[in-house]
Amino acid sequence: MTSQRREVRCRLIFRNSCPGVYLADYLQGIENQRKNELVLKATKAFWLPIALEEAEVYSPQKVARFYLDAIEQLKSQIWHLQQLLRVNHQVEIDPFNFSSNSSTNKIGDEELEAFDEEDEFESEPLSEEDCHRGNFGF
Repeated sequence: MTSQRREVRCRLIFRNSCPGVYLADYLQGIENQRKNELVLKATKAFWLPIALEEAEVYSPQKVARFYLDAIEQLKSQIWHLQQLLRVNHQVEIDPFNFSSNSSTNKIGDEELEAFDEEDEFESEPLSEEDCHRGNFGF
């Protein structure tokens, strides 16, 4: 009999000089089940429709529904971040032009800086044993 569940673990190793370290610290402070829910929700919103498209197991209409659901999740998060930026930093941004590289979105005299996510972390575990430790490497 085959299992109805599949376990997937991920380990991320952040450089101490990168903002991702604070994400790891933030997640470390959250109860494990809630942490997994947050990481899974974010991952699904970013990548689930694309994974389903590539898997070719659902009808195009069903895949389109997943795209629309993911877009709604991402729009909701964008709105939440815009509200936090407005409340915490008194910064209003154009909701249709929220790129960090936009000349209209500035904090003080400094333009908002994006960081290169590719350089932010190492995605490979240090050893095979590390693959089997903890949820999402935290």
